[in-house]
Amino acid sequence: MISETKHINQVNQTEDTNQNNIEPIQTAIAEVNITPAITETSNFQAVLQEIPKRVKEADDLLEDYRKDPDAFLESIDDAALDAQLKEMTKVSGFVRDIEKSRKAIKTYINGVRDQLINTLDKRLEGASFHELERAQSDIKQLKKDVEADRRAKRWEEIRSTFEANVNRYPLLGEFAPELADFSRFKLLFPKLISGAKTRKVTESDHTMVNETLYAWNTAVELMKENEWSLSPQDLNQLLTTFKQNPSVEFVQREGRQLKINAEAREKAKQEAEARRIEQERQMKIAEQQRQQEMARIQEQERQAKLKRDAEAQKQAEQQRKELEERSRLMAEKERQRQAQYAQFGGQYKTIFKESFPQFIEYLFNNPAYHDVHSSAQTKASVIYDVMRQVEHPNSVVTRETAKDPQKVLDLVRYILDA
Repeated sequence: MISETKHINQVNQTEDTNQNNIEPIQTAIAEVNITPAITETSNFQAVLQEIPKRVKEADDLLEDYRKDPDAFLESIDDAALDAQLKEMTKVSGFVRDIEKSRKAIKTYINGVRDQLINTLDKRLEGASFHELERAQSDIKQLKKDVEADRRAKRWEEIRSTFEANVNRYPLLGEFAPELADFSRFKLLFPKLISGAKTRKVTESDHTMVNETLYAWNTAVELMKENEWSLSPQDLNQLLTTFKQNPSVEFVQREGRQLKINAEAREKAKQEAEARRIEQERQMKIAEQQRQQEMARIQEQERQAKLKRDAEAQKQAEQQRKELEERSRLMAEKERQRQAQYAQFGGQYKTIFKESFPQFIEYLFNNPAYHDVHSSAQTKASVIYDVMRQVEHPNSVVTRETAKDPQKVLDLVRYILDA
């Protein structure tokens, strides 16, 4: 009994040492130090003394049984075993109280933790901690507002220069009123003005405005003079695109290109008209030849009739019918071909037929390409065919474009737009 009590006291001393070894925690807002104090109940101490005693009794009984089971069976007293079990049951029954105590201690510790956190939160609240984020946001917005106000005032300084130039160049307001709008100018040059305190409006900024509007006015004058002799439709197209890309260089480049395109369309139109006239001439020649042949056959029939040559007359009649049938079939075939070509050609823009007449004939003569206007797969096949033909000197594409990259691109564009 003395040895058991000594062992329990050693365990208690070890636990006390472990409890006293809880280190304090140092955080950014506080140092927290908890010194636990535990006072065991008399019931708990009694159970702690009973547990090793009951365990040892059970171990001794098992050891006697293993050494000599027969002797154990003869010597064991059932009443003694029942009494021992009863004592052990009393001790193990305290387990439920242990579990309840564990939960109560955890709840208590959690409460202490929550109380500590709540105390610190109240300190933070008293210092307006939750207002810090709003204050930070307000300062950021204030900074943006200050920069915006600076930009607005500096834009107003630029506005006077801009409006003076608009008044100096009335053509801008007449032909490109969008560019005479100061709000559009600000969108085109957003980095001209800064909200930084040190970046004030300088003389070079006013010079930039003067030079920009001078260049715009020069571009409008070029379009008004129309040295490229563009049609009203092309000139309006140039003006529209200029408003999106205002510069003298753009107007000069696009004006030249529109002139080249117009000349190409006119040339294609003239060539198409010449081909039409030649086709009509060939058809008239063919009709004359047919009529001459018909007259010859009719003369043969007349001669055969005069000579009462029934066989010759029969042959002449047969030849006449065959010729008429051939003529009818040829005319029908030509009519169908013309109808198909007219329907096929009608699916494409006039400029396509005028600019690349041989290529549209090439498409027409390839039935696999007839749905190029509705099939993305066919468009891809035709474009691939065009790219391959460019490599061959005698191909239709080479003859039509002379391997001019711009014409090749125009041809591809027409295919995509078909």
